Amino acid sequence: MSEAKVFKLERFGSSCATREKGRAVFSQLRKELDSQRTMRPEMIVDWSGVNAASPGFIDEFIGLLCPEGEIGFREDGVIFAGCNGYIAGQIHAILARRGREVRCANTRDDAVAGRVFASLGKRIMRAG
Repeated sequence: MSEAKVFKLERFGSSCATREKGRAVFSQLRKELDSQRTMRPEMIVDWSGVNAASPGFIDEFIGLLCPEGEIGFREDGVIFAGCNGYIAGQIHAILARRGREVRCANTRDDAVAGRVFASLGKRIMRAG
């Protein structure tokens, strides 16, 4: 991933709660994505340093990033990195429920180096 910008959620605090904060943080992310000059902007959303995030915050942030019913995907070019286990689980559940997925990496450095290991939200189909 070349020249991807990094959006550090930690600058909004070590804990993220409330839907209102989710909207405010997404608004900042949207401004940074819109300011990129490329046709398909890339952004690493770095969750490291965020120790806790409420389901409401995550649902609002994800809902704005990956809205249901839209043909265009805002999450194209976005990689989540540095999520702790609880936050990753919440993100995965919300994305799976919405039928969306976002690429993820263990750390910001992994994301910068292109070492993306999976997609959060991806549904795994099992044979009957």
